[in-house]
Amino acid sequence: MPHIYFHWAGGNPMLAMLRCLVFGGGDVPSLTREGLRKAEPDLERGPHVHVG
Repeated sequence: MPHIYFHWAGGNPMLAMLRCLVFGGGDVPSLTREGLRKAEPDLERGPHVHVG
């Protein structure tokens, strides 16, 4: 099972997505988490995401 390590910053995920689309950067952990959740809704089957 793969593991992913991120630093977490709080905030609105929609604003982070817009910032990513417009400026090419943003809050990668929350966008990655949402993408993984949509790709694999069963948390037991998805990768372990560690955020600190």
